[in-house]
Amino acid sequence: MRREIVVVLTAILLLAPPLGKIIPKENETNFNLTARKHNLDIQKLPNPFPLKKSSYPTKESKLLGGKTIYVPDDYPTIQEAIDHADVGDTIKVRAGIYYENIKVYKKLNIVGSGSSVTIIDGGGKGSVVTIATHGVKFTDFTVRNGDIGIKIGYCYPTSIFYSVGNMINGNNIINNKLYGIWLYGSCNTVTKNNFINNGDGIFLWEYSWCNRITRNNIINSRRGLWLIASLGNIITKNNITNNQFFGIGSGILLDYSSGNKITKNNFMNNDYGIMLLDSFGNRIARNNFIGNHVQATFDCSHFNWWFNNYWDDWKSRLPRPIKGTTHIPFTYKYIPWINFDWRPSIEPWGIRPFTFI
Repeated sequence: MRREIVVVLTAILLLAPPLGKIIPKENETNFNLTARKHNLDIQKLPNPFPLKKSSYPTKESKLLGGKTIYVPDDYPTIQEAIDHADVGDTIKVRAGIYYENIKVYKKLNIVGSGSSVTIIDGGGKGSVVTIATHGVKFTDFTVRNGDIGIKIGYCYPTSIFYSVGNMINGNNIINNKLYGIWLYGSCNTVTKNNFINNGDGIFLWEYSWCNRITRNNIINSRRGLWLIASLGNIITKNNITNNQFFGIGSGILLDYSSGNKITKNNFMNNDYGIMLLDSFGNRIARNNFIGNHVQATFDCSHFNWWFNNYWDDWKSRLPRPIKGTTHIPFTYKYIPWINFDWRPSIEPWGIRPFTFI
């Protein structure tokens, strides 16, 4: 039996194509010929690489996209449905209020019956939804009443520090004390959600990169979006409104965050529209700045490209100055500094706020 396994492994190593390519038919034929030459019945050989059912897609999930589990029909709670699901399954949650703090640690599709009628209530503590894996689709819920609405990445005790390929779509994320959504070292899509009355709307922390944050309403927070040490994110077509906190609330705060694209957003009635701290090389273009107490400011932030934004307090085609401060090297002194929007728009951009209930 040992000789048979060695022969099979040798055939795999010699004939297998590079990862990510389909095995050509001639290679598959050669593999079968090699097996027959040694009088081996492949179907009866033991598998040298057994797969754990809980960690890999089943045959059903590969061919049919997974089975569908209904809550509360099949399991009374969302967490029980997650625990009993296989990778690739879909969990459909009926309308109702579910008092849970759920943890998602498998690639699943989790779908509510409508964001206004399918509610997950965190009971005033912890993260209402924690995603500690990759490739989760989470849609059509209200997520409310936690310290954090949705937490993605940096999830002890699973020791997963980052999470990629998740989609958070079509949810109401409301009334969470600290953050509506917290992404740590992550690359995900956050689109068409309402973030209302959270401590901070969206928080990207510690090398969160290549996130796409699009078509969200981010309203009534301390900071609509707060990025710390986060690079290369795309923030576009969001409605970022009325984020105020004793004069220091902001639509977007970039803190040590560079190379982000911030385009086609509405910044309206915030304490600060955009604030940049020690952030470089960001592209800020074709946004509307309307009714903010301070439209934009910066500190020690250079080589940012401001272009073609609409400013309701600037009706000229001349470059619009953006006032800030910079640090004098080798001293503790700060001096006033100016950036420019070199070609401001004199008409607001037609950016429609996304609306749904």
